[in-house]
Amino acid sequence: MEHSADRDADGMWMRKLNPLELLEYIGESEKTVTRELGAARGTTMLRIELSQEAAAKMTYAGLDEQMKLLAARIDRKGDPLYSDDPLVRERLKSIWSRDEKEMRQMLDDIEAATICHLTIDKHTQLPSRLTMERKLAYVDESGKSRTETLVSDVTFGDL
Repeated sequence: MEHSADRDADGMWMRKLNPLELLEYIGESEKTVTRELGAARGTTMLRIELSQEAAAKMTYAGLDEQMKLLAARIDRKGDPLYSDDPLVRERLKSIWSRDEKEMRQMLDDIEAATICHLTIDKHTQLPSRLTMERKLAYVDESGKSRTETLVSDVTFGDL
């Protein structure tokens, strides 16, 4: 399956959040779903909390995919990461390999929490908005405890 990509502030290609893939993952994952009170008229809001294991698995899968995309760029002519010098490419691959190993070690003990709010239009029974907050707690390579939060907000609309 091809994924859409966008350049970040540094011009690097990054995978975009795909809300349909997120909904599919949520549907297949262990989760707790509750109905939120106070939703706007004509809508229903669901609070979806993924299990810690499902949230960690989603994080791991996303980062693993990003790392694979990054690795592929090293050998892709025309990419800013590509070099005609094979020694430079080997050095980049070595750095990638080190960082990928470090990432996997940090992910082994990660604590992940993902909470989504899905707003559904009562008339069409289609989603109108999806927000997600993912919090990660981990120990970095220097032994420091770190936390990160990713917040995304998608509004579905007519084309």
